[in-house]
Amino acid sequence: MKNKKIHVLDHGYVSLIEQMPHHDVEQFIARAARVSYVGNESEIRSTEKDEKLVKYLWKNGHTSPFEQVVFQFQIKAPLFVVQHLLRHRTARINQESGRYKKLRKEFHVPSRLRTNVKTGDKQKSFDFEMVHGSFLCSVMRMHFDDCFAYYESLLDDGVCREQARMVLPSALYTSLVYQMDLHNLLKFLRLRTSLSSQFETRQYALAMRSLVEPTCPNVFLAFDK
Repeated sequence: MKNKKIHVLDHGYVSLIEQMPHHDVEQFIARAARVSYVGNESEIRSTEKDEKLVKYLWKNGHTSPFEQVVFQFQIKAPLFVVQHLLRHRTARINQESGRYKKLRKEFHVPSRLRTNVKTGDKQKSFDFEMVHGSFLCSVMRMHFDDCFAYYESLLDDGVCREQARMVLPSALYTSLVYQMDLHNLLKFLRLRTSLSSQFETRQYALAMRSLVEPTCPNVFLAFDK
């Protein structure tokens, strides 16, 4: 699945650009775990034994062997989604800088608008057919265009890039490299693929899972239980 790109939202994507190890992820986890009780473990066990051990480790909370596995993603997402990604402090991140370059005119414009739920978890939203939804989306697009035009005018007037970018909305797309070990990635996926997570962020988390799951299917079988 390495280097496969999954398109997300209107202009975004997630790509798995690197992983360690490059193959036999579950064997790698099993060998790391066996060191703890047999010492210098170099013997290759059967695939069946590796699968059984991987499931046992996850079920019983022995998570450190999963931290030996690392995945690196290239992500293009709106800034408001990136804010959610940044909250997971176990990730290692390099993000496109608006101080060093002029930013691209790319914004996420939703095709449908949602409303907040009336009771319960008040941060959640509810999808329904809003009467003036398409009109409001078009107004949103015009607002983004105006913001970017003002950003460009500030640059033309000599304002530095690091200050001119202040006028740009959180729907602006940015790019980043996002690296996380498997244990913390699974914790990330538990939170961000939940229906309580924001819809747009959930689409990125689901794409990340789709890229990683084929490399360690038995890990995800245990994770889903």
